[in-house]
Amino acid sequence: RQTYMSGEAVRLAVAALKSALLETAGVSGRYIGQKVGDISALDPVTGEGIPYETYSFGVQMAEVEINLKSGEVKVLRVVAAHDSGTPINPMYMEGQIEGGILMGLGYALLEEYIPGETLNFARYRIPRPKDVPEIVPLIQEIPRPGGPYGATGVAESALVPTAAAIINAINNACGVRIFDLPANQAKVKPVTDLLC
Repeated sequence: RQTYMSGEAVRLAVAALKSALLETAGVSGRYIGQKVGDISALDPVTGEGIPYETYSFGVQMAEVEINLKSGEVKVLRVVAAHDSGTPINPMYMEGQIEGGILMGLGYALLEEYIPGETLNFARYRIPRPKDVPEIVPLIQEIPRPGGPYGATGVAESALVPTAAAIINAINNACGVRIFDLPANQAKVKPVTDLLC
């Protein structure tokens, strides 16, 4: 969102400055008008409307390995296809996808706040380097007319599908869907005990 909003504002400001400089120098320049989006307030009754000018989309698939004796789930690979418009910095976009996947992995398998027990980060599990799976980012370039050079953003959209992809992979592996996250060993082991 920051790339889309600020990036386009900067692009328009630079175009206006360039136009003003060229006009001052006696060369005809072209002014690109203000950024106006096709947005609307949400209807208070239906909740419908167009609150954002653009959206990012993504889909992910996870491959997991489950230890049937312990209930431990290891994510081996996540394939992530994301449409974020024209990438301004492809390497940065891949990094955003990788970071979002690790946050989603933590949400799916590790992170659990227990009131009265989770008093500090020493007891709050987050992904460690050994938890990082192979990540295959597939960047889909579909330019957005309102973004800077067709860009929009990736940020949160890289996090959203990860937990669902991991839980679907667990379901495909053991035939049981876990609804209460995180899907840690305490929740997966009773399922795997039925399979052994």
